[in-house]
Amino acid sequence: MSVRTATLLAAVLAVLAGTSAALAADRQPAAADARHRDFRGTVVWAHGATRTFALRARAHGVVRRFSTTARTRYDHMGGFSGCRAGRHLVVHARWSGSGWIALEIRREGDDRGDWHDGHDDHRNGGHHDDRG
Repeated sequence: MSVRTATLLAAVLAVLAGTSAALAADRQPAAADARHRDFRGTVVWAHGATRTFALRARAHGVVRRFSTTARTRYDHMGGFSGCRAGRHLVVHARWSGSGWIALEIRREGDDRGDWHDGHDDHRNGGHHDDRG
């Protein structure tokens, strides 16, 4: 194989590797930020029997499906019934390999501070007020 052919083959393989990486990035988020993410948007639909719902993101209009579990926390919402179509929510979720799992859900505009993680570092009930 000539040097020119080897160089051309290496360039084609590099392009193909970049294309497959880009396609994989569309399917699932990058590993560094994939484990946990916050989503803001409007509920498009909610299915009580499967405890799933879809959220249309405010930023890009992309609709994402979320599953909930028995461990999902509903911050001042009254449970899954608070996930009604048209409601504006903030969802803290993790990627499971097959889809997004909602870890905590709260109404958008409900400014009660950071997400609760089970302990209170500030001895103020987990609510942070950094507004001064």
